[in-house]
Amino acid sequence: MNPTLKLCLLALGILLSACSGTPTPAPTAAALPTAAPTAIPATAVPANTGTTVGGSKTLHLEIPVDATISDIPRLMAADSLRTMGYDVQGIDLHDNTLSAQAIEQGSLDIALISNPIALGAVQHGAKLVSIVDDSSEQRVFVVTSKVNSCADLAGKRLAVPSTTSTQMVMLNRYIDKECPGTTYTQVAMPNVQVRLQGLMAGQLDGGTADLPTFQQLQRAQHPDLHILVNFAQEFPGLRGSVYITRRELVAKNPQAVKDFVRTLLLARRQLQDPNFLQQQVVKYLKMSDADAKQAAADAIQEKIWDLNGGLTNESVQANLDFLTQANVLKPGLQVSDVADLTPLMQVLDEIGRK
Repeated sequence: MNPTLKLCLLALGILLSACSGTPTPAPTAAALPTAAPTAIPATAVPANTGTTVGGSKTLHLEIPVDATISDIPRLMAADSLRTMGYDVQGIDLHDNTLSAQAIEQGSLDIALISNPIALGAVQHGAKLVSIVDDSSEQRVFVVTSKVNSCADLAGKRLAVPSTTSTQMVMLNRYIDKECPGTTYTQVAMPNVQVRLQGLMAGQLDGGTADLPTFQQLQRAQHPDLHILVNFAQEFPGLRGSVYITRRELVAKNPQAVKDFVRTLLLARRQLQDPNFLQQQVVKYLKMSDADAKQAAADAIQEKIWDLNGGLTNESVQANLDFLTQANVLKPGLQVSDVADLTPLMQVLDEIGRK
């Protein structure tokens, strides 16, 4: 990776943490419950071991170890690609900056990355492009009973996945609007289950979570927690993350990119059947039938997957505008700089639009 770009990506985290007021330095999370160990370390970008270029049938995809219901389409897509003859290698670096580096270096081909990191990397010279959107914004900000308004966040311990996440930007933008000048102690915790455990244990006052996971927790344990901010309602039309790849991959192996996009969209469309979705929740997330049925019903009611891929010139521009207004991006980026809609449009021409 270009050393200047690497430094810029690291600096982006500092910029994001300064978007609202001056939150105090984040404490360590060592005292909080830890998540189950994962098979993929997040300490380094993996070596390039034969990535997909020039028609190769090997694809290195980001596959989350701690998947949630919104991840099921890409898990299904990976399985479908394997049946098509692709050697799909799953990688989970647990860090968007590392994933962006890995894609640029060629050791990862496609990953779901937060927009601040993806778009910021492009602004600093990375040859990355967005190819299809993530699920609709599902993140909420969950708080304890001590917090009932934005002003109550003052001096509290608030957890986010990382200082480079869209959730961090959205939280700070919410504070800027509702209670400007409010400062808090920032805790970076990648795993949503750990954040929720910390809230229930009283070691945190607030934290981001995806709505399906929080709903499941509410049904199972009835914790004394509630939603302070629903980011989808607070910032309608925005997406926190996007699937990205290298421009080189789109140019040299467009079929592989199209195959990924196609299998992803077909999976989303299959999952509109609640019975089928329930089966996949059981299969991939190991939930009980009863929990899976409720989770499937919630996902369909919330319409979390865009059946046409979600990525449009307008949606990309909305995210560019939001991050520019938040001082995460410098003005000047164009839609064509950060996204290539060609594979998505070609797939939609083939499978039709919903």
